[in-house]
Amino acid sequence: MKFKLLKIIVFSVLLLGMNLNAQDVYKTEWYIGGGGIYPRYMSITSTSIADHANYGGFLTLGYNVTEHIGFRVSPYFVSLDSYYFKNHVEIHNRVNMGTINLEAIYTILPCEIISPYLMLGWGYSIYKGDQPYSKELEGQKDGYQLELGAGGEFNFWDDFSINAEFNYVTASNNRIDGNWSLNEQKGLLYSNGDSYMNARVGIMWYFDRGEKSHICEAPGIKEVIKEVPVKVEKIKIDTVYIEKKVEESIAQKKSFIFPGVNFEFDSDRLTPEAKVILGSVAATLLKYPNVFIRIEGHTDSIGNDMYNKELSAKRAVAVKNYLIGKGVKPERLVAVGFGEIKPIADNGTPEGRAMNRRIEFVVIEAPTESIKQSKVEIKPGKTLITGFVGRKKALEKLFVENGQFVLEGVHFKFDSDELTPESTEILDDVAEVLKKHSDIKVEVLGYTDSLGDENYNLELSNRRVKSVINYLVSKGIDSSRMIGKGMGESNPIGDNSTKEGRALNRRIEFRVIK
Repeated sequence: MKFKLLKIIVFSVLLLGMNLNAQDVYKTEWYIGGGGIYPRYMSITSTSIADHANYGGFLTLGYNVTEHIGFRVSPYFVSLDSYYFKNHVEIHNRVNMGTINLEAIYTILPCEIISPYLMLGWGYSIYKGDQPYSKELEGQKDGYQLELGAGGEFNFWDDFSINAEFNYVTASNNRIDGNWSLNEQKGLLYSNGDSYMNARVGIMWYFDRGEKSHICEAPGIKEVIKEVPVKVEKIKIDTVYIEKKVEESIAQKKSFIFPGVNFEFDSDRLTPEAKVILGSVAATLLKYPNVFIRIEGHTDSIGNDMYNKELSAKRAVAVKNYLIGKGVKPERLVAVGFGEIKPIADNGTPEGRAMNRRIEFVVIEAPTESIKQSKVEIKPGKTLITGFVGRKKALEKLFVENGQFVLEGVHFKFDSDELTPESTEILDDVAEVLKKHSDIKVEVLGYTDSLGDENYNLELSNRRVKSVINYLVSKGIDSSRMIGKGMGESNPIGDNSTKEGRALNRRIEFRVIK
């Protein structure tokens, strides 16, 4: 009865956990762990009876080769008690058994905080009973076993998880319990072998992880698609509303968002509905030729933050190019990708993530205003240059004044030194200013966040600095005017415990040298 209650509790928790929020998922993972086992005989000879005084423990080393499939090696020790009657006397036989198992894991829902999985394994065991039924059963024995299991992983922390699992084990022989009968067909193999179960709970530590996975993005997108078409259909025919909203935003110098400006999944290709909306935005902007617009791309927090940054920039550029194609002058438009660092809703809910995946239009009346906004002090003597209109003027001022500054928007593809398209556009402005002031020499410094190995971060920052310098050389800047140095994860300007802080710390700095 106690065992049945334990099963009900464990699997009820697993089912309830499927409704919790999504977690970060990685393409590959290494982990180690251990914990306790409660074993119990489930099919033994008719003359033997299972007892309750059982215990055990396990260790495990595992590797997840994909988001769904993994393998692990799990050695464990169990001690099981059974009894039989001989000459009307009850005799207890305790068997101590050591087993090493090779197990395959299939994770059903890897994106959930509580992830259910299935297990299939094969193992080799050595065991010995203290009071077997007959002398031929005495001494150390060995054999193999087949395992089938189901469980759940409770991913409440970044690097640690709790594991709860139930396994059904069928042995290759019929002597583990210290008694045996001929021609019994038992267990999952329908062979003459004893079977037992393991209920185990443990803790796992993920000591090495690969690239973050994006498979958890799809459910959120599907939820939005269910809601958006109704809204878009209304907007599609109500172009007067769109133009009125843009005009009001221009008059009040406010930003504006249209929920129907969407893209194909994991892409920067505009949907037909988005093109209709942007057509009306363009028509209104043509009526106000002196108004400047900053187009901001934003994502939710699911997936790698650097990938989100790049995708949001591509989508902002796609919107900019579409408006240019409708006749809006390119110098009136600036495209900036912010990724996941500026949420307007709770990323812990599908509805919140849908709101955070957006294109936002920010009205700027004149370039002079944008110049003021294009510099933000982040610490004494150091300035953040954002991707706003007026960037070249802000750059020139800092170069001439021997300043030190960070270029927001200079990014690289994930775990690479290859510059993104948005980055080259920004570095083109740097090259133009350096050409204009040929007497200026600069030091280029590269920084990373604190995730990953310290030595690897240092080496990666060096490679990225070289990429920046090589790009500027390709634009006609003499290499003797630039000194590059990778700084790794040193000198953070943001909090490495938050995604926003890590985004700030992954940066390229320029320092004027004499």
